[in-house]
Amino acid sequence: MNHVVLCLMACGVAAVAWDPPIGPSIGVWAVSTVAKPEVAKLNPPKDALSQKAATRDATSYEAARTTSEGDWQAADGENERILQDALEVGNEDGLPLYPCRGAYKGGMQLGRMRADFRGCHIGYDGRETEVAPYEVLTVNWVAASSGEIPPGATPAGASPALATTAAFRVTPLVACRAAWRATMQIGEVRDGGCIFGFGGQQVMADHYEVLLASPWMTWAPAVPLSLGAIAIAGGSENGDKLYVCRAAANGGLHIGKIKQAALGCSVTDGRREVVAKRFELLVPRWRTGTEGTLPVSALPQGRENGVSQYLCRAQRNNTVQIGKVSENQAGCHIGMQGGEAVAAVYDVLGE
Repeated sequence: MNHVVLCLMACGVAAVAWDPPIGPSIGVWAVSTVAKPEVAKLNPPKDALSQKAATRDATSYEAARTTSEGDWQAADGENERILQDALEVGNEDGLPLYPCRGAYKGGMQLGRMRADFRGCHIGYDGRETEVAPYEVLTVNWVAASSGEIPPGATPAGASPALATTAAFRVTPLVACRAAWRATMQIGEVRDGGCIFGFGGQQVMADHYEVLLASPWMTWAPAVPLSLGAIAIAGGSENGDKLYVCRAAANGGLHIGKIKQAALGCSVTDGRREVVAKRFELLVPRWRTGTEGTLPVSALPQGRENGVSQYLCRAQRNNTVQIGKVSENQAGCHIGMQGGEAVAAVYDVLGE
C-alpha cells in the first residue's frame, strides 16, 4: 500500500483522494409518455424577419462548433455512431438520454438527446422544441499505436518498477481501449501498447485509442453489482457495456474494465488478468444545486441572452432528465412531454 501512495505522489496521478459525485444515485426507471415536440429547422423562412433569425441561429451554431470544447461533437445524422461515446446521463421510455446543445433564438441551448430523436430537445418559452443541427457531449478517445500517448491524456494510474540501480521508480499510466475478438476492451498504455486483461490472460494491442482528460471527469469508489447509471462507458463485450475503472494490484494502480454483472474491476498486474473487489469508477462530476443556485465549480456549456448556461440533471416523473440552468433561472429547465418543466432540486455538471 505504501508503494501505491508513493507511486501516486511521484506520478502526479489525478484524484488521489476519492471524490464521489454529489447527487442522487440513479438506478430505477419508469415509462414516460412524451408529446411530439415543436421542430425547429433552419430552412429558409418566407418573411425577412424570420430569415434574419434563422441566419443568426445558423451563424451562432457554426461559431460554437469552431470555438466549442472538444467534448462536444457535431451530430451528422448517424445517431448510432455519435452516441457510442456520448455521456449517458438519464433514461426515458427504456432509452438512454444524452446531453446535447444547439443554436436557437440567438443562443446555444442545452437539452437532451436519445437514439430515436432527430435533433436536440430543449425547453424554451414553455415548450419542448427539437433543434437541428446540434452537438452531443461525448467522451473523447484518440487513436494511437506502439506506446504513443497523445497530448491531453492524463495519467490515472501508475506502475512501480525497479531500475537497474535498484532505485524505486514509477511509470504513469493512461487509459486506453482496443478492439479484440469482436469486443472493445479497456486497459492502460504500457510496455509499447494497450495492455488489458482477457480470459485471465494479459493481452497487448499495438493499435488502440487513448482517453483524453475532461474537467468534468473524476474517480469515485464503487462496489460490484451496484454500479448504477453514473459510470463512464468505454468498451463492450458480449453485448454488455464495459466501464472504466482502476484498482490497486501488485504494488501499482492499474486501469481496467468492469461491467454491471462483474464481481470486480478487471486489471492486469504485469503478468495476468486479476479481478479487484475494491476499485474506483470513472464518473462525471455532478454538484447539487437548488432553485437557481449554481455550484462554484459549475462548467458553462451554453449561452442564452448573454448569460452562461449550465448542464443539469433532475428526477422528473420517475425518470432522470437533462436540461439547462443559469443564474437568472429558478431551477433546471427541461423540455419534455411537449412543454418545459422546471425542477427545483437538481445536479449541475462541474469540475
